Amino acid sequence: MTPKEKATELVEKLKEHSQLMIGYGGFSSRNGSAKQCALIAVDEILDINSVDKDYDLCDYWNEVKQEIEKC
Repeated sequence: MTPKEKATELVEKLKEHSQLMIGYGGFSSRNGSAKQCALIAVDEILDINSVDKDYDLCDYWNEVKQEIEKC
């Protein structure tokens, strides 16, 4: 899966759950909340020590993070 595909997948999965957190807000607030959750998840993945030792994996998740920020 490409970083862009993974970024889209994460944001879409979290968008559904974000609605529960913010109530009946509009699309933009739901999308923003989903993006924030996705960025937090990627940051947690990047904080795992094994990712630091695997440069390809680290690069992949950094690219995913960049793609999420573009959404």
